[in-house]
This record gives sequence, C-alpha cells and structure tokens, in this order.
Amino acid sequence: MDNVTLAMDALRWRLAECIAWCSRHGSMPDAATAASKLRTPEVCPRGFTYLRDKHGYAQMEPPLGFQSSEQLQDVVEQASSLRVEQLKLSNSYPLAPANHLAGGRLLCYAPHENLAEGVEEKETQGYFDVHATPPWDTWLWFVTQQTRFQNRPYRQEFWYDTYLISWVPPELINIVDTGAVYTSSTFALAWADELDWELLAQLRAANIPT
Repeated sequence: MDNVTLAMDALRWRLAECIAWCSRHGSMPDAATAASKLRTPEVCPRGFTYLRDKHGYAQMEPPLGFQSSEQLQDVVEQASSLRVEQLKLSNSYPLAPANHLAGGRLLCYAPHENLAEGVEEKETQGYFDVHATPPWDTWLWFVTQQTRFQNRPYRQEFWYDTYLISWVPPELINIVDTGAVYTSSTFALAWADELDWELLAQLRAANIPT
C-alpha cells in the first residue's frame, strides 16, 4: 500500500471522527452558537488558549500564524488525538471511515497568509477568530505541499503551500462562504473544491465531494 493510499485512509477516518464529534454538539442554528460549541476545551491543543483581547477581538493564543510548519503539523495532530480520546470516552467513536461529507464542505486555511484584519470574525459572528482561524473541533489535516487552483478563480495558478483543512457543518456553509471566503482581502481561506491537491483528488475519485 503506497503512502498516498495510507494518507487517504487516515484522512477518511479523521473526517469520520470530526463529523461524529461535531454532530454530538447538536443543532447549531447560527454561527454565534457554533462559535462556542465547536471550541470544546477538551479538544483545544495543549499550550493554547482562546481569549478576547483589550480591543474586543477573539483569538487563539498564540496565533497559529506564529507557528512553524512543523509546529502546526503537531498542533493539528494534537487536536485530532484529543478528539479521538473524547469520542472513545463517550462510546461514540465512528464504526467506519467517512464515505461522504454529511452535507458539509471542506475549507482550507493558510494561517501564515492572514493579516488579522478581523473581517472574518465580524462577518461570521465569531465562527472564525480575528486571525480567520476556524474552530479547532473542525480541524482535519495539515498540508505542506504546493497546491494549484483548479480553475484559477483569481487569475492565479497556485494557492499556498502550508494550510489547514477543516470541515464546515452544512448549516454553516452559507455564512462561511459569504462572510469569510469571499470577504477576506487576504485570500487566506479557500474551499477545497477550488484546489487541486493529491488527497483531495483521491477523495473525489472515491466519490466523496470536497
């Protein structure tokens, strides 16, 4: 079994875990509710906190954009491991890897490219923090590979080469789309279906829309 296949299997399990965990939070009728429900203290990576600064902006501290690629990889793995622990403790670990997105959508976030303008936080009622970081309960995977745009939507051939993939619950897709992805002036957020990366291509080949 090659490395891509192994990574694909791991990503599908990670996706199943994320969906199972986020689904336990119940209904999220608006982004403000999701902002609190999807930042479970038990899943927050060790050494990080979530706070509101003196100007009223909410953020992870230290910000993800201040971490090296190696550190970011470790942070995402930590969040995933903590989520697995909680799923097993509650006897709700998924029985099989994901073969769908449960109506959700995959979002990519490049923490080193965000300018902390705060527009994403404001427009999504806190679903993103001031650095446009998505809630850690939704984190899936960390990528360090040059990634192309599929259709060059911004007249660019390439996106970024260091980014986090997260899962967006179905009821929040619209506000994330209109309030962040196409509002941010830094383009640090992109939907996975805009991008061409080998594991995303593998998901599509397995009929799992990204």
